[in-house]
Amino acid sequence: MLDADLLELLSNSRQLTQEDLDHLGRTNEALDDDPEFRADYLKSLFVNDILQAIEEGNQSQSELARRWGKSRQYLSRILNEDRRVNFTIETMAELAALVGRRLDLLVLNPSEHVHVLRCKVPERTVRPVTAESTETRHNRFIDFHSKEHQWLSSDSENRAS
Repeated sequence: MLDADLLELLSNSRQLTQEDLDHLGRTNEALDDDPEFRADYLKSLFVNDILQAIEEGNQSQSELARRWGKSRQYLSRILNEDRRVNFTIETMAELAALVGRRLDLLVLNPSEHVHVLRCKVPERTVRPVTAESTETRHNRFIDFHSKEHQWLSSDSENRAS
């Protein structure tokens, strides 16, 4: 339920016009095109992800700084979004690894967008390779490709007739 003050504020506010919406859209595009704004935005996303990982891992920032071999003050400067601090991709990757995460970066065309689906990947099992398993796998590969070739050949023959 909305707070009474918020309801009053909303009832006294004017409705947005199409011109207002167009202006907001242009402003948003301009911000997206501004490298400085984009960098600050991406840093804030990174910091939020690191803070969430710290919380989920029940770690203290002091303990994390100790394990990293950095001062608590340095880590605080990175995690404090109110202060502008430049840090490298290496620093980001190290910090992500310390909290059990992995850093991924993408360079996109302006028309591309990314949607992240987070899910747990099943653990991989490693089995020893034996001569028999290699031979079996090789035979399956040959058999598969032979069937595919036969299918392609018979399809080509059907088209020719």
